Amino acid sequence: ALIQAEPSNPKWYVFRAASELAREHKAEAEADYQKAISVAPADPMAYCAMGNLRFTTGNLPDAEKYYELALQKDPNYVDALQGLMAIYMQQKQDDKALARVDAQIMRAPQKSAYYTLRGTLLLTRNDLDGAIAALAHATQLNKNDVDAFALLGQAYSMRGSVPEAIAAYQRSVESNPYDARS
Repeated sequence: ALIQAEPSNPKWYVFRAASELAREHKAEAEADYQKAISVAPADPMAYCAMGNLRFTTGNLPDAEKYYELALQKDPNYVDALQGLMAIYMQQKQDDKALARVDAQIMRAPQKSAYYTLRGTLLLTRNDLDGAIAALAHATQLNKNDVDAFALLGQAYSMRGSVPEAIAAYQRSVESNPYDARS
């Protein structure tokens, strides 16, 4: 009914595709993603959803292509970069993942989530100083990025800097008093 009411809204095709995937109707879901792309070729949502579908079916080269297309449409589309990170980490290409995050930061330097991703990657490499720098920058850009605060506290704890860890957690609570995660 929503598609009939707004046939040019890609969101409805993506929602229907999600329902089709839940019933394991991959061909129908793919057709809806393609339709979403055709009705709104500048919207990154369907490209990212198609990337997710390709990722879950193990077609990583196609998944990568669709995630990159989503980021070309909108350099701030975090879900697409997260999809790329999942591919590279699955392939144990953390250098490629870090380089790709850094490239996206150059395109969208005010996107705190990209610094959070960078910090997360650096934590996996045990580069605590680099992770702390990236995560601290993420919290400066977005005081509501509870994930960045939590990871920052974790990085400080891993480094043995307990007072700094406590301070990071306290800043998270002060900035986000109604978020249960802080």
